[in-house]
Amino acid sequence: MKYTIPERVFLVSKYYELKYMSLVIKAWNTQFKNSTPPKYSTIKKIISNFEKSGSVAHVVPKPKNPSAKREATKKRLEKMVADFPSLSIRKAASAVGVSPTLTYSIYTDDLHLSAYKFHIWHKLEDKDYEKRAKFAQCP
Repeated sequence: MKYTIPERVFLVSKYYELKYMSLVIKAWNTQFKNSTPPKYSTIKKIISNFEKSGSVAHVVPKPKNPSAKREATKKRLEKMVADFPSLSIRKAASAVGVSPTLTYSIYTDDLHLSAYKFHIWHKLEDKDYEKRAKFAQCP
């Protein structure tokens, strides 16, 4: 659950005033009667965030830059998919020399591809529709 800035300020100030998590939760219950109190771990995270950054605002983690290995693998997989579009993830991983998990991750996240297996089904004919309708109406 995301807490507002005033709620976070309340938690931090009460923690430094009272020094015990259980007392902070009791103070929360008296101040905010209709809302559920935060868990101990949530209060700890808010306090540690405050001690690290000096702010009670929610800090969004910075996205990591992809590694050189991932970028090289991505380029090789992109070329392989262009040359062999029906190549399986396991065979592509084996050819590139990385794990199937990394290959799947690159396929879905970076290349925006999804696994698809082509199925051949028989064509429905006019008499099939009558049989299906009759089957659906039987008790």
